[in-house]
Order: sequence, then C-alpha cells, then structure tokens
Amino acid sequence: MKILVLTDLFPTPHNPNHGIFIYQWAFHLAQSCDLTVYQIIFKENQQSVSELELKRFRENYDANQRFAWTQRIKTIGRFDRIWRRSRQFYRQSKLDLSQTIGEFDIIIGQMGCPGGYAAVRLAKKFGKKSIVGLRGSDVNAYLSRPVLKHYMQWTLKNAEILVTVSEAMKAELIKRGYSESKINVIYNGVDEKLFHPLDQVEAQKKLKLPPDYKYLLFVGLLIPRKGINLLLSAYAGLDRPDVKLIFVGQGNDRHLIENFRIEHSLQDRILLLGIIPHAQLPLWYAASDVVVLPSLSEGVPNVILEALAVGKPVVASRVGGILEVLAGNKAAFLCQPGDLNSLFEAIKNALNFSDKIEPFRKFTWEMNTEQYLQIFQEVIRR
Repeated sequence: MKILVLTDLFPTPHNPNHGIFIYQWAFHLAQSCDLTVYQIIFKENQQSVSELELKRFRENYDANQRFAWTQRIKTIGRFDRIWRRSRQFYRQSKLDLSQTIGEFDIIIGQMGCPGGYAAVRLAKKFGKKSIVGLRGSDVNAYLSRPVLKHYMQWTLKNAEILVTVSEAMKAELIKRGYSESKINVIYNGVDEKLFHPLDQVEAQKKLKLPPDYKYLLFVGLLIPRKGINLLLSAYAGLDRPDVKLIFVGQGNDRHLIENFRIEHSLQDRILLLGIIPHAQLPLWYAASDVVVLPSLSEGVPNVILEALAVGKPVVASRVGGILEVLAGNKAAFLCQPGDLNSLFEAIKNALNFSDKIEPFRKFTWEMNTEQYLQIFQEVIRR
C-alpha cells in the first residue's frame, strides 16, 4: 500500500530535532509500506533556506531511510496564524501533488493543523481515505483558539480516522462530541537501539561534565507551556550548590533563563546547551541524575519515555497522557501542573531516589507500526 503523509512538524535545517518523533515514526513505518512525506517548512523572512542547504541537510540522515521526502518552503507573512498556514499548506500540496496523488491509498496528516487540515481536504477532493494524527497541543489548545478552532473542528469531523497519543486525548475528543468509533489510541515509541542504559561516569567523561555534581536535565522546547519559569524557581529553592541544571533545546524562553542566571549569579550552575543532535541525547540522559519536564499541558512526551529507557528517574506533571503511561512506575515522580511546591518536592524526592531502575520498555516503534498497519488495512477494507 502507498501512504502519503502531510506535516510541517518534521526536521528542518534550522532545527534538526523539530518533530523528530514524527521522523522516527515515519522511519519505522516505511519499513513496512511505501511511504512519502510531504513537508512544508514555514520560515520567517530572515531565515533564508536555499535548495542547496536542504540537500546538504538531508544528507545527514540515515542512509537506510526508506521513505520519499519532499520539502517545500513557504515564507511566513506579517499576519502569520496557524489557520492561515493550514490554507497555505492545502493550496501548495494540491498544486504539487495533483498529478501523482492517484497513486496513494491513504493520506495522513500529522498534527491537526496545518498538516491534518490539508490532508483531509486533499483526500476529499481526490476521493482518498484520510487519517489525522493528533499530538497534544492541537487538541489541548487549538480547539479553544478563535478562528483556528473552526479549522480543527472541520478536520476532526471529516477525517475517516483520528489517532491520539493518549487515552486522555481520546477522552477529551469524546467529551467534545466526536465519535469514539473513529478514535484510536497509539502511543509513541522509543528507539531501543539508541535509548538504553549507559554508564553515568563514562557519559560524564565524554561530555566533560565534572563528576562531583548532581545534574537535573530538561529536554524540549524552551516555551512557557513547558513550565520553564516554574523549573527555575524550584531549582533556586533547592539551594544546593552540588546540583546543576541543564537545558537542552531552543525557544522564546531562552532569554528568561539567561536573565535568571545573571540575576541569581548562577551562570556556572545553569547550563544552556541549545539544540543537541538526537543521536547524542542518550549520553546526556545517562550523564544526568534526574530528567525534569514540568509541562502545563502535554500529549505523551517522548522525553520521559526516553529517559526511563536509559534508566533515569523523571519528574513530570500530571497532565495529558503522562499519568497513564507512568502509573505505578517507582522511578516517576509526578507533580501538579503549575504548582511550585509540588514540583519542588518531586525534584527533592527524585534526587534522593537510589533504587535500581529497570529500563522502561513498554513502548516501541515496532508496536506503533503494527497498530498503524492494522488501521490502514481497516480503512482500505471500508
């Protein structure tokens, strides 16, 4: 069977980790079906990306990648909105794919908007089946935004199948009136070849981290939704010179972290690393003592699954699907979202945790692929 995937949540030259979990999903799924990914890179005027840059960027990826990958560049306008991107995505994909779309059996949109909206419209125009993969913020936030919610509602209503990454997201959709029969839950996977236990001392040596400290590690977008401000306050409240805080990622809250370091004279204890290649993340997990993700909303973040696969305790908020995947895990320390005292206590308890952690192998990309293939067969039978 031939599958077409539309998404903007996929690696870019400016951010190779952008949507890396969808890249991993596509990489593993392509081992079992004929897959084409059509990506639009929405860029600001000052972020020039040439075709040569795209070509060189793509050369960095695995030679065993079996899916076809088309990238198109669209410049963000002055009045940029996600609902505008949805319309741009549909128009551009229709223009580029109208001659070849007859070859495909199913069109998948990853993220409700803009990729999901474009996928469903394209499928309806050309008589194809459509599936929309929902990741978290598209359900938790987009359905409440003026104008954008109408694009999301149309997408959810007209897609043949909806796939969520957690039971919590499925329950939210049912509460909003969407049919349970069209909603499937498929959890993200973890690449076990990449994320597995490593020696902490050796990892710290390779990363040139002093061994006489404990390390808290945050991996993700540096944005308000991830609870950056809360994490900084909780860290300052620890008042432990033997604990360092490491941030891996980029985003608008970077300046908040920089200012906090200066204001509290913590330049040597709060480390800002920027983007780290995905293949190097296991070393940073292994070198750390606790991985912290105090998000205010989430789907099921791969960060916590990867950290547990490496054998590290995690601190995470009771939001989205986090509680359902971590229930009963003794190495998971859950806190209330937005609650400083709750986060502070969870971090303290995690730092004191000394039990041996068995690698968390509950979710794999092989399981994810098998479930998607079952859905494909069901959709085609219809």
